[in-house]
Amino acid sequence: MSTAPVTIDPDASVAAAARLMRERGVSWLPVLAGRRLVGVVGRSDLLTVFLRPDAQIRSDVVEDVLAGTLVVTPGRVAVEVVAGVVTLTGELNTQGDAEVAVETVRRMEGVVDVVDELTWQVPDRPETIPVRDLLH
Repeated sequence: MSTAPVTIDPDASVAAAARLMRERGVSWLPVLAGRRLVGVVGRSDLLTVFLRPDAQIRSDVVEDVLAGTLVVTPGRVAVEVVAGVVTLTGELNTQGDAEVAVETVRRMEGVVDVVDELTWQVPDRPETIPVRDLLH
């Protein structure tokens, strides 16, 4: 007897294929449509989906995240991308804006990591004040 091979459906997402490969410890996945072999997907095939040039990642961060989502004036935040690692440096209006910027960039395709060097003018959350300071 032999173990059934680990396979995937051609309509499965790239993320599902990557997760299955990691969970089952395989480097290749046969792609089956029904019982018919229609291809084979390897780890390198999955990685190419996420590899994007640094210049394209930077452009997307500046145009989509900073200018589009956060409506940040150009030049307030410097964006540097090296080997998929995005460094954000500058000042935003609020702590929440900084958190949104970092988390949105972190989820972008091709981004390996985010170095957060952002500051903000106004914290969104009040500082913790002990009750004793409220007593008269």
